Amino acid sequence: MRVTLRGLVVVTLVLLLSSAALARGIHSIVESASGKPWSGKLDQGETVRIDINANGIDFARSVKTSTALVEAKLVGKKNGAQNFVGGLPMGQITIELKAAQTAPVGRQTITVVVGANPFYDLLKDSEESFAVQVQPRGTGPAPVVSISKEQRDAVLFVANLASPKTPSYEQSFYEFVTFAAESLGRSFLVPNYRMVHVVKGKDATLAALTAKLNAAASSQAVKAVDLIFVTHGLNEQVEFADVTRSIDDVKQAIVAALSASDRAKLRVVFSTACFGATHRDGWIASGFRVASGSKGVYADSGTSFPAFLTAWSTGQSFSAAVKAANDSDQLRLQDKEAVSVMKSFGTPDKFLNDVDSVRVVKGNGELTVNMMQ
Repeated sequence: MRVTLRGLVVVTLVLLLSSAALARGIHSIVESASGKPWSGKLDQGETVRIDINANGIDFARSVKTSTALVEAKLVGKKNGAQNFVGGLPMGQITIELKAAQTAPVGRQTITVVVGANPFYDLLKDSEESFAVQVQPRGTGPAPVVSISKEQRDAVLFVANLASPKTPSYEQSFYEFVTFAAESLGRSFLVPNYRMVHVVKGKDATLAALTAKLNAAASSQAVKAVDLIFVTHGLNEQVEFADVTRSIDDVKQAIVAALSASDRAKLRVVFSTACFGATHRDGWIASGFRVASGSKGVYADSGTSFPAFLTAWSTGQSFSAAVKAANDSDQLRLQDKEAVSVMKSFGTPDKFLNDVDSVRVVKGNGELTVNMMQ
């Protein structure tokens, strides 16, 4: 058989293009459900979707696995014109992985079969493989669940901050703060929640708090319950309308009032109580996924409260919303003013260092108003 020079050139180009697939490899994998980098791990009984970026992978034809107990399904494709990685056009496919409850624990291989295409593998199909580590159920992080407005309730707890013993010159101030907290809370929460359960004033007891949490969480329509907690606080203690209780008492009351399945719906606590940082462990032990609280005396509600509510209601993470609250008065002018007022009241100097409105977070700060994990 006679082979011309042109024929040799064509054959050479075809072989070069065909061999290019051997070096292209998978560029990156992203867990599309949460936007986080792919950990390579999958719990028994868990389902996730991952985006795989690789040159030419958008010509994928099928997916196969090394065990029938880990299913892989090709659910989406993007070409280079639709997908950029590091500023470069690159193919992408989305694969849904589902591990059976009885999937074998250990390393499994997922193989993507890529068909012949104009850019790679002109003469044959190729394969791109990656590993999945199947773990016992409950080992990895909880799956991310989307939460719609119709599936979330809020409890707005606003105690009467002015007690009968409060000096007259402070009464009007506390009454204004209480009114503003309720008004702001309602204006931000009502448009973003199925229902807002309000406990306020003289009715703001521990029994009323647990009753409202129970009412929200026991609804079959509800998957997440958030608490906005406005009251006075002390180290490891919070004030209710009738009595001051330890945060451990609060935890025990919530545990006693709500079933385990209902407590699993408790999500976030944003507290304006003084020394709220010492209350966070109690909130988490009650069932909430994340809680915030100030390091000391909480004195900047005028700016921090609306800043938090704005950020949270617009979909920012809980940690980002708390940061917005902290950044609302970066010069800590309100804390400094609180110190001056306390001095004018004759507060001993040793207590003046307790003024610190900076809030700290404990728990899953990545949660958003639209997400449960």
